Amino acid sequence: MTTFMGIVLIILGVCVLAAPVVAGAVTVMVVGGLMVIAGVVECFHALRTTTARLRITWLLMGLATLICGVLVMAHPILGLSFLTILLAAYFFIDGFMKIVAAFNFAAHSGRFIFSGILSFVLAYLIWSNWPLSGGWAIGVLMGINLIFTGILMLTVVMSFNNSSSRL
Repeated sequence: MTTFMGIVLIILGVCVLAAPVVAGAVTVMVVGGLMVIAGVVECFHALRTTTARLRITWLLMGLATLICGVLVMAHPILGLSFLTILLAAYFFIDGFMKIVAAFNFAAHSGRFIFSGILSFVLAYLIWSNWPLSGGWAIGVLMGINLIFTGILMLTVVMSFNNSSSRL
């Protein structure tokens, strides 16, 4: 299963790299659409609650989610800019977690550390070029990260298979 996931991640990474602006725009529209759906669901849930306090709370949360979703879809450049900041945070956390994981996979620690450092570099590239990075960052950097994560998965699986065949 890990081999399959590694191959899928590499293929998805290549697809994202082939059209980074399209990938960024699609991402913004999907996130905005999901926010609209979530907002509507929260508003309907508010109507079904039993107390006025819960009804108001759920209604306000639902309206906030709905309005934000509509704004993201109406102003995709602003939404893309915000998602770019979130992507920088994601890469930072991803890099940290991969370096922590290196301690659990001593035999593969170099690969995990390399992948973690790559994630830190991607986070820095986004952050240092923001807000200009919003147009290209989502697609290009996510594609690179998907490819390298897929390669990492494949190399770890192959080395586990090689070491277990020697036993």
